[in-house]
Amino acid sequence: MAVATRSRYEMWMWRRIFKRIIIPCVLFLVLLIGLILGLRSCGSDDDEPQQTPYSSETDVNDTDTTDTLPVGGQPTYQDFDFTTYNEDAIVEIDAAYLNSYLVLVNKIFRLSEDFSPQDLVLPEVLSAGGGDNTNHRMRETAARALEDMFNAARVEEGLVLWAVSGYRSFEEQRSKHQYFIDTNGYETAERMSARPGHSEHQTGLVMDVTAASVDALLTEEFSNVPEGVWLRENAHRFGFIIRYPYGRMNLTGIVYEPWHVRYVGIEAATYIFENNIVLEQYIFPVPRGEQS
Repeated sequence: MAVATRSRYEMWMWRRIFKRIIIPCVLFLVLLIGLILGLRSCGSDDDEPQQTPYSSETDVNDTDTTDTLPVGGQPTYQDFDFTTYNEDAIVEIDAAYLNSYLVLVNKIFRLSEDFSPQDLVLPEVLSAGGGDNTNHRMRETAARALEDMFNAARVEEGLVLWAVSGYRSFEEQRSKHQYFIDTNGYETAERMSARPGHSEHQTGLVMDVTAASVDALLTEEFSNVPEGVWLRENAHRFGFIIRYPYGRMNLTGIVYEPWHVRYVGIEAATYIFENNIVLEQYIFPVPRGEQS
């Protein structure tokens, strides 16, 4: 009887140990293993690069001097045809990039009809038309850089640069483009004048520049006079580029304009100048080995 009682007691103890100790321990180990595997899975996902359709540096605020379009899987300029207006390919520029000094405006990337910079000011420079012409307005940082550039040309080389045309609204560009069509024909106008929304002048980062040596005209001859030569060789020091350089219409879609300077910031302007590329190739990088 005592043996049977002892046996039942031992069985009862083992069942108690199994229920209260072994089973909870097994369940705890299962949960712990599951948690570890879950954390490893999340960490693996976080390590994968995030693919965005267009990429660059992410900061696109007013002090930005980095690419305007967001780096992984970024296309190159060869993936686009910037030389023609293809209605199926035109993209309206996202509001997040409008304040970047590197906002790309061309025959593919378009500004909205109601876009106008909020920090337009009148640079204190000489006007080709005389007096304070309101169409010389630029975004403030670009305006101050233009003043520095004009002053440097005068101090360093005794050259006098004149401002012709800065900010232009969507409607003003519409009128200008129509004027070119009426006077030069449609095909010529498409090469010489941007359609409304596709003009860099609407960004407030552009100034057309001339001099007395070319009778205050916007002409290719400007590239051969001392003022134009100095501008071409020194604009990058102040954050400007010759936006439509000679022989690059196949990339920009616009004929040579030695008078059209565009503010992009000193870092970007210096890189573009030293590598002899255009803005499209800076935003959508040149494939390795193709920079001239």
